[in-house]
Amino acid sequence: MYIDIKHLLTTRRFMPLFATMFLGAFNDNVFRTALVTYVTFRATDLSDSTKALMVSLAIGLFMLPYFLFSATAGQLTDKYHKHILIRWIKISEIVIMGAAAIGFLTGHVLALIGLLFLMGTHSTFFGPAKYSIMPDHLKEKELLGGNGLMEAGTFLAILLGTLVGGILMTSAKYGITMTAVLVVATAVVGYITSLMIPSAPRAAPKLIVNYNFFTSTWDLLQQARKDPRLLRVILLISWFWLIGASFLAQIPNLADRVFGLDEAGLTLLMILFSLGVGVGSICTNAILKNKITLRLVPWSAAALTLFVIHFSLVDAHPVPGTKLPLWDFVSSWQGIRICIDLFLVSIAGGIYIVPLYTLLQADADPQRRSQIIATNNIMNALFMVISSGAAVLLLSMGLSILKFFLVLAVINGIVALYLVRIRHRL
Repeated sequence: MYIDIKHLLTTRRFMPLFATMFLGAFNDNVFRTALVTYVTFRATDLSDSTKALMVSLAIGLFMLPYFLFSATAGQLTDKYHKHILIRWIKISEIVIMGAAAIGFLTGHVLALIGLLFLMGTHSTFFGPAKYSIMPDHLKEKELLGGNGLMEAGTFLAILLGTLVGGILMTSAKYGITMTAVLVVATAVVGYITSLMIPSAPRAAPKLIVNYNFFTSTWDLLQQARKDPRLLRVILLISWFWLIGASFLAQIPNLADRVFGLDEAGLTLLMILFSLGVGVGSICTNAILKNKITLRLVPWSAAALTLFVIHFSLVDAHPVPGTKLPLWDFVSSWQGIRICIDLFLVSIAGGIYIVPLYTLLQADADPQRRSQIIATNNIMNALFMVISSGAAVLLLSMGLSILKFFLVLAVINGIVALYLVRIRHRL
């Protein structure tokens, strides 16, 4: 029987987890965006070079815990009750956000950057728990729809958190106070929703946790090599995040430097990208009718290549010193083309990623599922760092942003051809 999205949104087996995930991702991005905006526009006692260093440091520190603690997070999630672990993780979020509120109100930038590292640590531990608990609560035919909703919710939370964090911190009068109140309130509500997550059995209660993050991370990666199919899935998921991170990082530069848009235009592009991933993620369940299969992955990768190529070949000539108003942009043929291309790129991405996450959960050994998801998180973080490094390198060599996306499309085309060739073995 086909299980629709409405069914999942009304079941207590899924909705509390979804709400807890959404609030956590939203809070992550409110805090991170607010901090970057605060350093950039409000820290008047810092030089421009120091501000740039602080922003880069903040972004790096948020990603660092995924490399340091993912292996430990996966082991702890397999060893202990996931629902209880999630509640402790949410309690830690309240503590971190309480300290962040004080940091914003007192203007202590270094303390806020340190807290961003702790918030990244919070997300590192939450990641394996939120994905590995889903097979405990959902039937196999519900997993595809559940993952579709989780991916759609993640990108919507990223979008809303980014917008809200930026808007609040640029509000002249009460922006800092409202940001401080919001991050604490969101953390508290997230803890409340976590209390409603049903219990789940311990997967490997006799597991001995290795707290040495070097050896434990190496062991996880070595274990992944022993299962070629799951390793391939992990690499394909990580490739999605490389492309997704590239778009999320470069959309502001595209809007400003390439298309000459104002802030409303940038907001529109961010909305289109996030909504497209959500639409693709949710549509996947309807297309596959709850069946866990990768038959859509090669074709969605191919579609992604075509849409990115078409997007990167747009002929943009912004007028120096001026910003194109939103209405002028969306009422022009070029603006319509850009919006449609970006939306189709993200839809293809959503259709690509959901079956991969679902298969990773369904095929993983239940006693090691959290550790396998932790391995995936490590690889995702690595690929996102590679995406950032590649962008810096290629753009510094004089490559335009659109040409950078064209390079990505060509490489993705090679990946798509490989997937089409091995589609019967996926």
